[in-house]
Amino acid sequence: MNLHKNAAAVILFLLLIIPILQSAQNSQLSHARNTAIGADISSTYAGNNENAYACDYVCGDANGDGSVNVSDAVYIINYVFIGGDIPFPIEAGDANGDGSCNVSDAVFIINHVFIGGPAPVACPYLINIVNLQQGDNTVHGTANILDTALYRVVLWAKTDRWYVQPSVANPYTFVQGDGTWSNSTYPWDRMVALLVDLSYVPGSTRDYHPSMDPGVVCWDEYPDKSIKYFNWSNYRWRIKKGDLLGPGPNYFSDDTVNVWIDQDKRLHLKIDYRDDIWYCSEVVLDHSLGYGLYTFKVDSRVDNLDYNTIFAGFIYETINEEFDIEFSQRLAAPFNALYVAQPWYTPGNIEFFNMPNSSQTSHSFEWRSDRIICNSWNGHSDTPTGSTLIHTWTYTGEDIPIPGGERMIFNLYLFGGEVPVQGLEDEAIITSFQYTE
Repeated sequence: MNLHKNAAAVILFLLLIIPILQSAQNSQLSHARNTAIGADISSTYAGNNENAYACDYVCGDANGDGSVNVSDAVYIINYVFIGGDIPFPIEAGDANGDGSCNVSDAVFIINHVFIGGPAPVACPYLINIVNLQQGDNTVHGTANILDTALYRVVLWAKTDRWYVQPSVANPYTFVQGDGTWSNSTYPWDRMVALLVDLSYVPGSTRDYHPSMDPGVVCWDEYPDKSIKYFNWSNYRWRIKKGDLLGPGPNYFSDDTVNVWIDQDKRLHLKIDYRDDIWYCSEVVLDHSLGYGLYTFKVDSRVDNLDYNTIFAGFIYETINEEFDIEFSQRLAAPFNALYVAQPWYTPGNIEFFNMPNSSQTSHSFEWRSDRIICNSWNGHSDTPTGSTLIHTWTYTGEDIPIPGGERMIFNLYLFGGEVPVQGLEDEAIITSFQYTE
């Protein structure tokens, strides 16, 4: 009883200072809502370290900063009483394990932080395949979610490629009130169970891992998980892997030769040649960010890439819901860079420009419902000045993407899968990525 009285006093105090905290923590809160699922968000994938796999999260880490502290109690109180951002995923706000996210979770966290109460335990995966054996024609599992109306399960079976199960006409498996689910399947070599939100569009087949699609909240896989992910710039990213995939077709590798974080926390993307194959690289943000300012800083030259090499930072949902900043002598000839609203062939959707021979540049696009403002500048300052600005462009056309299922992506690939003209490997180094609302 005393614990709850003391915690209630702290809660009351926090309620009084919330307006101040909201102003001071505005940047943190807006970021936290968009932090991807992960048990150790502060960890870094580097060198030859084994990559972690997605789908786990920390109970009580409501704001997604990788630890449980008083800011999580503030975050939950903002959500419950003031209509603040929802914890992502909402299950991360269930600190006391009662199956819901409410003020009792804030009390639980404050008890833990200030009074030495019990700590939240690590939460289970959001979705699990249960007791599956090779050759089974029914897949069973569980989903740890708070609202079965907001999420569904989609099964994918892999043989020569990925096929939705049990059929294109019936792609969804519904989660029951007790958190269980099951459905039939055709023969398979690998099985993936996706937990998806209502924006997810299943389709029939995939030549890449199904977990890469927009609308996927989490997944499990049998016999083991085959997609790697890593943490960088306070976000969680997946590494694309597959043979003869778009853009291209190209071979995309998740090897540390192609994607790695160095000791200065810079992201490296590389095209390399081994085993008679040119391997490209791509990383995909784990979730949608929506309207806002997207900024990335580059620590390598982009003006001297091979004629067939393309380096891009862009948002993508479909081929007609996409906006790109691209560096390519081939796409932009006689220039070497371009801003593009897709579809590219619509008049007014492309702006060409030239990048100088600078090894440190920054690039941003501010995405709003009625415009996209692009800037590229020399150096790594947060904003351009008159002396550092390389190019600027404001797009107000009809093809501004609609947020919801898009992902931020960085890739380094070969145009049409053609070998480099100079026969040399290429590399792009990205110092940081930042998003603000």
